[in-house]
Amino acid sequence: MPLPDVLGAVRAAGVGEVSWTDVDGRLQVHAVIPLVAPATSSPVLALPYADADVARSVGTATTAVLTLTEARSTGTAWRPLALRCTPRLTVDADGDRFRAELLDQELVKHPPSRVLADSVILRRENWWWLPRLLVDLAVEDAAPIAPRSTSTDHLLVTSGAVRTVSVDTSDMSSPEIVSGADGVPAGAAVLYGQDVSLPDMEQWAQWGWRGEWDGSAFTATSVPDRTGLPPAPGLLERWRRQRALERACRRGLAAAAAGR
Repeated sequence: MPLPDVLGAVRAAGVGEVSWTDVDGRLQVHAVIPLVAPATSSPVLALPYADADVARSVGTATTAVLTLTEARSTGTAWRPLALRCTPRLTVDADGDRFRAELLDQELVKHPPSRVLADSVILRRENWWWLPRLLVDLAVEDAAPIAPRSTSTDHLLVTSGAVRTVSVDTSDMSSPEIVSGADGVPAGAAVLYGQDVSLPDMEQWAQWGWRGEWDGSAFTATSVPDRTGLPPAPGLLERWRRQRALERACRRGLAAAAAGR
């Protein structure tokens, strides 16, 4: 697939998922906002210091797969894709590159960021939101993937494949893959789901089961506490969440400054 088409799809995507194998050999999946770096003409993830552990883990992996499966809140150039990439981590502790190259994209795609950084005054008050850990993704291969079109659709992630599958979760302890996993080799697997409230994106949840895929069935070894979006927060809960986000970013920045 031509790179301009790939970058067009990334620009048009509202949210995505990145999957990788960490240094301990465990499969990981995380919800992301896919951006495009103009300097490198490549997809990039701009993670705040609240997600520093995630950024460092995916940024130092050998390979990462960026998937665009959420069909809602997309532009006309969007298409469902699985992009196998080589990641590279860049520390942007002052937020200079983020502000210059990526902030405007994030403000368009992520309404909660507008509350924190949609003006010079807000950026000064919420300075902790601007420093980022940037993961540039050099695309090595692009392939189509089925979109997630209903609440039953999840990602089946193994060391060799990422597929959109339909899942029966009526028994939370034993989710059953109904369709979409044909040809996926057996091995350790993660069955991953996410949902986001649109258009405000105020609620964004992700969950997953770890287990084994034997080539025809998934057996869970860990179960998420819940699936789907939580109830809409009230005013006090919104304030608490923003304070928790600020504290997490500040802790991440302090740890980085201390060399931890």
